[in-house]
Amino acid sequence: MCPKRVITANDTQVEKRLNEAVQLLKLMQKPNIAVVRKDINERYGVNIPYHTLRNRYHGITWPYKKAHRSQQLLAPEAERVLVDWIHFYSDTSHPATTTTTTTTKTATKRTSKWATTHVL
Repeated sequence: MCPKRVITANDTQVEKRLNEAVQLLKLMQKPNIAVVRKDINERYGVNIPYHTLRNRYHGITWPYKKAHRSQQLLAPEAERVLVDWIHFYSDTSHPATTTTTTTTKTATKRTSKWATTHVL
């Protein structure tokens, strides 16, 4: 039976450690993935699978957000505007309702130029 996969798609701590490990490998004259993986695992207590680190080092795979960018429904600017809007309403104790999200959907259908002009 295969062991459970430890990495979650949006875990920022694991992503930081993976990037750090890849940078360490790039600095080495003769990269040793197993040694770097063991060092990161012992130092931070984050279990990074060997093949995940290897594939990331060789450029076979990308970080979750970069890999799935083509599947996003909103442009990054429009997504930031929507997130800011939702945070504003939650801070003012106004929960998102069907009416408010419907208005937001029509607002995000505008061009990306609209989103870039409204991003803080």
